[in-house]
Amino acid sequence: MAHIRTYKELEEIEPAEAEWKLIHACKHRDVCVLGDGELPPAPEDGAAPDPEREIRAALLRYLLLGGCKTFQTDDVGVWLAGAHITGTLDLDFTTVRGPMRLLSCRFEQRLYMEQTFVAQFGLDGSHLNGLRAQGLNCKGSVYLRNVSSTGTVDVNSAEI
Repeated sequence: MAHIRTYKELEEIEPAEAEWKLIHACKHRDVCVLGDGELPPAPEDGAAPDPEREIRAALLRYLLLGGCKTFQTDDVGVWLAGAHITGTLDLDFTTVRGPMRLLSCRFEQRLYMEQTFVAQFGLDGSHLNGLRAQGLNCKGSVYLRNVSSTGTVDVNSAEI
């Protein structure tokens, strides 16, 4: 899926109910809790994730980077718990608007954050399929408590 850069493009992908809940939370300084807020179970035998907890990486990227002129993510950033992130979240060479707190989230694909600038970064309780964050620049704290990964986690040259 191509990167979403405008609100019109966001509407064209027809966000699901869970995604609209996240969009609303990002606009109104709220934490978006999906399901019970705990780590979603891994789908069995290629089954689709629970639609009430599924967030597409392209939509999440749009929100993490601040949205656009028509819709801006609030300065408190993106706070999301209990989501199943589908697709590849590629934040390489970008600047995240505000804190990035993705708690107890299950990532379908590797998370890319090479040379990414972020105020605060948290993945507590999440399950990754790898993290490539060489040269990550975080001005605040990084929270990685109880994170598991089935792929390589690489934070060479990260500055925290």
